[in-house]
Amino acid sequence: MKNWYHDIEAYLLGELPELEKTAFEQALQQDPELAQATEAHREVLNRLEGMRLRRLVQTSLQEPTDQSAQFRWKPVWWLLLLFAGGVGVWVFIISPKNTETTTPPPSIEASPSGPVAQKPSDVPVVESTPRGLSPRQWAALALKNQAKPTPTALRSEESGNAAEKTALVRAREAYHQGQYRETLLILKDLPNDEDATYYRANALFRLQRFAEADTAFKNLETSFQYRYEARWNRFLCQLASGKLSQEEARKAALTLANDETFELHEFAAELAEELKGK
Repeated sequence: MKNWYHDIEAYLLGELPELEKTAFEQALQQDPELAQATEAHREVLNRLEGMRLRRLVQTSLQEPTDQSAQFRWKPVWWLLLLFAGGVGVWVFIISPKNTETTTPPPSIEASPSGPVAQKPSDVPVVESTPRGLSPRQWAALALKNQAKPTPTALRSEESGNAAEKTALVRAREAYHQGQYRETLLILKDLPNDEDATYYRANALFRLQRFAEADTAFKNLETSFQYRYEARWNRFLCQLASGKLSQEEARKAALTLANDETFELHEFAAELAEELKGK
């Protein structure tokens, strides 16, 4: 980087030749850091000039003192302030270039098989970040487009005394109340039938444990009742886990959107359009 310090000072003091002044002003328009540093230097000079003028006024109002001593110290004090201000401005100019660091790529750790104390807003860090969106944005996009279970899907088993409800019904109710960890706890000892697996997969998805949710949804891809939701939510798990680039995700969504046999093709069309605009 060019050493601009002397050019800044000469420009502000009006000492630059005409050609150099024109070149410097063009550089100011093209380099925001240089413009900011010049403005800061100008402020330093203005403050120093103000201090000098106030000191002259105060001196004129005071009783005559040893003029030789004043003559010796005033210029020295002014020069020290000017030097300190100039050094500060120069450090400000070069500091962004010298403090750049390379951020190591994030990593992801496998989630335990059981429920974990993870905040719903936490987004797992993935190994590879798709172009265009951050891991947090991909996770938010996946959660937004999830094919969620609806309360109307609950069977007639819900009726009756709460104490007599089956564990599956209690798990469903916990899920629809947003108690996703409680849902997993209730389902932990249940057989892996389709209903239990479906709610387990959706609870894992809402807790953003996308790798585990992907495995659970995969087991439902041959299910007659849940095959479309499983296929769609698996696709969202892959998005949230950083396995697809933005363009790959959009093409996959368009493929599903154009498949009229896929019952959630409208979800896919909306997502493809949203990815196009990002």
